[in-house]
Formats: sequence, structure tokens, C-alpha cells
Amino acid sequence: MSDAIEKRRHIRYGPEEDTVIKILFKKNRSIYFKVALLIDESYSGCSVILTGDIMLAKGDVILLNYGDVGKRLAEVCWVKAVERNIYKIGLLFK
Repeated sequence: MSDAIEKRRHIRYGPEEDTVIKILFKKNRSIYFKVALLIDESYSGCSVILTGDIMLAKGDVILLNYGDVGKRLAEVCWVKAVERNIYKIGLLFK
């Protein structure tokens, strides 16, 4: 069995069209605000697309706010560059 299959414990669902996530996080004593587009979500986490300068790294804890979910803490699991200044980020709910 491959690693990717073993890591996923919950079914992934597509979001409602154009679901936007507001992200708040601290870096170097500063507070940052970003807006991301939700790609998919599950009981345990979600993935998003972010544009612009990326300041998030694996292990960072951030505050999310979106849809009916409301405010929720999440940890960055992975960051992948899709193109220049476009990033796909995996988040695990805390």
C-alpha cells in the first residue's frame, strides 16, 4: 500500500464554488492576513491555493475562518509551488 493512501483517513469533499478562506498567522512578531481559495476539505483538514509571497512553512499554526466552519486552528502539513507565486497548501485541523 502506498504512503499517500495510508495518510488519508477521511473522504475528501469538494467545496462550494468560490469558497474563500481567510488566514491569519504570526511570523517574526508580525501578524499577517491572507485570503485563499478552498480546493477540498475533509473531517481532518483541507487544501487551499494561495497567491503572492508565501510565508508559511510546514509546522506553522494558523487561524482559519470560512463558511459554516467559522474560526478554526490548523497546522500547515505541506506547501507545494504550482507556478511562480502560486502555492497549494495542505492544512490539518487542530
